[in-house]
Amino acid sequence: MKKLLIILLFIPLISFGQELQPKKSSIRNSINKAEIHKINKDWTTIAKFKSGIGEVVKFFPIEFINLKTGIATRALQLDMEIK
Repeated sequence: MKKLLIILLFIPLISFGQELQPKKSSIRNSINKAEIHKINKDWTTIAKFKSGIGEVVKFFPIEFINLKTGIATRALQLDMEIK
């Protein structure tokens, strides 16, 4: 009976656990597939957040362009500084 209870407790963990191979974002897949690419960064638009302990996080809008196909994808770049 105890073995059955233990098995029933582990079924949700096995079926709903994280995948072994996490799904990659569309921008990551584009970067991996592109042989030649260009990244444009908009330095005029920056979202900057500071914490009380000296951490700084900056967000920049970027545009990733696959130069072979000409497909452009927009994303956010994250820069983080930790003291």
